[in-house]
Amino acid sequence: MQQQAISTPKAQLLQLLSAMPDDSSYEDLEYEMYVRHKIRAGMKDYEEGKVFTLDEVKQQAKKWLDA
Repeated sequence: MQQQAISTPKAQLLQLLSAMPDDSSYEDLEYEMYVRHKIRAGMKDYEEGKVFTLDEVKQQAKKWLDA
């Protein structure tokens, strides 16, 4: 059975809090929220085609390094 997507930030945070160990620090919680946010942002960029191929990144890096 497929898991239903959680639609609100509050619901996502409550799910995260439930999954974390009871002795989690504020830093642990902040890190988990940060990582999840970055993953969601990256997935959104991918879906919208806002990504580069490895060859494009290599070409851009070469320009920066040769400048």
